[in-house]
Amino acid sequence: MIDRLNSCLAGLLLVSACSDSEPACSGETDCPCSESSPCAEGLACKAGVCVGWDRVVTGWDFSCGVATDGTAMCWGFNGSGQSAPPADRFVALSAGHHHACGLRLDGTLTCWGSISEQPPAGSFESLAEGGYAFSCATAADGSAACWGQNNYGQTMVPELSFRSVEAGLWHACGILDDQTVVCWGCSDAMNQDCVPLAGQTDAPPGTFTQLSAHGQHFNCGIRTDATLACWGAYTDNADREPPTGEFISVSVGQGFICAVRSDNVGVCWGSAWASGQLEVPTDVTFSSISAGGRHACGVTTDHAIVCWGENDRGQTDVPAL
Repeated sequence: MIDRLNSCLAGLLLVSACSDSEPACSGETDCPCSESSPCAEGLACKAGVCVGWDRVVTGWDFSCGVATDGTAMCWGFNGSGQSAPPADRFVALSAGHHHACGLRLDGTLTCWGSISEQPPAGSFESLAEGGYAFSCATAADGSAACWGQNNYGQTMVPELSFRSVEAGLWHACGILDDQTVVCWGCSDAMNQDCVPLAGQTDAPPGTFTQLSAHGQHFNCGIRTDATLACWGAYTDNADREPPTGEFISVSVGQGFICAVRSDNVGVCWGSAWASGQLEVPTDVTFSSISAGGRHACGVTTDHAIVCWGENDRGQTDVPAL
């Protein structure tokens, strides 16, 4: 059934060329749907195809999600236009403090909200989680680019070959081809207004499969043995030590971190200075979680988005597909 869909959807997840008479494939995402063949609970039937949420990212007080048909929605504070994505189709999004960026289906980039510089032209393969006032992306040839605020060299990417790059407050880190980590930007060598706390660019030894630098002066990564490692410093005295066990996803927020264990159970730890950002729902399982300024959101294994934490700007009010 999926092969048939791929041929008639032409990669766009639209079914104008598909027949409603075809049997449904259990109502999951990308399956054909109609009044007589509804989608699974929690999914929406759009243009004859079952659609759910695929990814979610969180900024300071807003959130954005990408559906399995590539459409994007954002919710929460929109004072700079950060919650008003263009009507494109995306494979990934990132959310910063007052801006967001998207990686389109054709590999090109676009940003909206308050950011001093638009992304470079060309085709890219992955998009960083989102820096304070800058963003980064990685191309298929291993080159990386960052754009936006550059007051501490955070957009000056080393001429190395990367698997992925992640953006933080005033620094960035990337996983190289050999899976070791390198960081740049705001560092110990700079003046104190850059580094109220230190160590965010001092990458640990070892090899990694995923990084997150989305917080202030703090990073976490998943090692190749699926355990967590974190480095840098919080802006308070909260416990920064990661839990033990194996993980498939990690995201650093404003003074707190969230991760997904190998059994798809979510966990958050760190500062609880806002309301409820550490209180992960226990009645669902997750494929990923994104930690934001004072809230977090996660994509569940059945393609829903759930959010928790501070909701003073509507940042946890997930819209219907």
